[in-house]
Amino acid sequence: MNKYIALLIVLPFASTSYANELPSCDIEIEKPIFISNKHAEDTLSVHIKGEPCHKADLEILIKDVNDKEIYQYRAPFKPHIAVQWDDKDLNKFAKQFAQEAFKEYRFGHTNKLPEWMPKEEYYEENYQELEVSKEYYLSILSKSWQTFSHMTHYEGWQIIAFDQNSNKFVLISKGGL
Repeated sequence: MNKYIALLIVLPFASTSYANELPSCDIEIEKPIFISNKHAEDTLSVHIKGEPCHKADLEILIKDVNDKEIYQYRAPFKPHIAVQWDDKDLNKFAKQFAQEAFKEYRFGHTNKLPEWMPKEEYYEENYQELEVSKEYYLSILSKSWQTFSHMTHYEGWQIIAFDQNSNKFVLISKGGL
């Protein structure tokens, strides 16, 4: 009987000790980009913060030259990467994830988007679901508006475009495997 009491006393401390060994995340990367205006710098920032890291929050922000928030994405961080939650290097994977948002291939133009197709065909060809009407999609293919893509899950992403007419980001498509 005394063995069980000792086990009950030690177990909570052991689990607390293990949790304290898990890495925390405190990542903040910010860089200038040109997305809402070809002549003025916007700022893209990626924040991954939380302790332990597998409970961290992800925030992707784009602010214009006046420091006004023009795009925001917030979600729990862990579903964005395919790494075990208790991996001791999770914070290193988080840093790689944050740096990935700034890669050149994440940025594009609406006139470089795939040609319009009915939703089922578009998905079969591009692994993406269109989030805009056919009319809107066809209208932006002739423009050179900036696009930005980012992960929404470890096998999912979305593409947004800065609509120069409304001065707002528009969700163009969501993709996944």
